[in-house]
Amino acid sequence: MRNLVLTAWIIMLTGPWIYLPAQVPDHEPGHADPFSNLYVTPYYQAGLVLPEYKYFLYIIEDHVKSAGLTFSKKTTGNNDWEQIYGYPEYGFSIFYSTLGNDRVFGRELAVYPFFCYPMFSTNRWGIYNQIGLGINYVNHKFDLDHNFQNIVIGSKLNIRFNFRFDLRIQLLKRGRLHTGLSFEHFSNGNMQEPNIGINCLNSYVGLGYCIGDQNYPVPHELKPHARDI
Repeated sequence: MRNLVLTAWIIMLTGPWIYLPAQVPDHEPGHADPFSNLYVTPYYQAGLVLPEYKYFLYIIEDHVKSAGLTFSKKTTGNNDWEQIYGYPEYGFSIFYSTLGNDRVFGRELAVYPFFCYPMFSTNRWGIYNQIGLGINYVNHKFDLDHNFQNIVIGSKLNIRFNFRFDLRIQLLKRGRLHTGLSFEHFSNGNMQEPNIGINCLNSYVGLGYCIGDQNYPVPHELKPHARDI
């Protein structure tokens, strides 16, 4: 059963992110520069561990404080799906965080790919929805002899889920401000007990910068089957 769960997670983690960039364009692309529309975004976030159980009220000692670095690629409509979904972005994030109690839970280092699409956007600002799924490493886990208070993390390697509402404001031609709310969850998929996992709710702020050429979306006529989606 554990092997089946692990295989499912591997497919979920690798499948979409290998497929999306490798699609054959539906029409001739306007550029060939791999760094075009590539944004690098450092960010800082702070929040709290959600008290899903009363246990957390007694063991959490501090707010959660995190820092991360995101690399994202903005699509421009080379494929029909890019235009249909409002020219979304995809990429990955490297993430380091406290967990509310260094002695019991330790700290987290994570990497996760994500997909981000606009809910509403203009040339100057927009609201985006981001979903990410990856892995993390925590340096403290449950140990009957040395860390028996940690009844939520049974393994050092875990699955990590991220969901964001992202407000973006274009500040400069190449620079943009990011801020919003972020929900984080990680657990090990019940491959090792205990497995309550940790849920966090954070607010964040970051500055994104486009390191390559900026290419803007050029709408084109969609194929009949694509218009019906």
